[in-house]
Amino acid sequence: MSTTPPENRHPGIGERLPPLSVPTLIEGEEVSLEAGGRDARVLLVLPADDLEAGLDYWRQFIELSDELRHWYARPLAMLPAEPAALGINPSEVVAPFPVLLDHDGSAHERLDVEQSEAALFIADRYGQVYVAERAQNLTDLPTPRQIEEWVRFLAVQCPECGVIDEPGYGEWAGI
Repeated sequence: MSTTPPENRHPGIGERLPPLSVPTLIEGEEVSLEAGGRDARVLLVLPADDLEAGLDYWRQFIELSDELRHWYARPLAMLPAEPAALGINPSEVVAPFPVLLDHDGSAHERLDVEQSEAALFIADRYGQVYVAERAQNLTDLPTPRQIEEWVRFLAVQCPECGVIDEPGYGEWAGI
């Protein structure tokens, strides 16, 4: 577990996702966390420890992926190691969205997430973080339903309606 106090961990709410590209598990194609076009990003970081216990949560996240894309969000997941090294069958982590492999731990370090931790980052289309949650288990993260609510919230932001499109640091921290 990290010794950094939660309020000092980065990226935090109101900060931007780091400029970071991580290869996909299958093809090895580099995927940028910051480049999303008009899509928000939903990054689920899978833990190295006890991943088997979180497989139901993982399956719910996969089922949610179509709904997230409908609301202009790009789901991503990141593994800290090859599935076999985590004690799971590689077929268990196949998903209809990019599953990234942080084989050297550099992405975890840039996101300030221990490899034994689960994490969830939801960022708007500009890469500004609205949700930054870390936990020891996937099941301690916001539920897939809560993830969907956040993504819907980001999708309906409208500068013409008086709701700011790109909030400044911490403006949505109280939500």
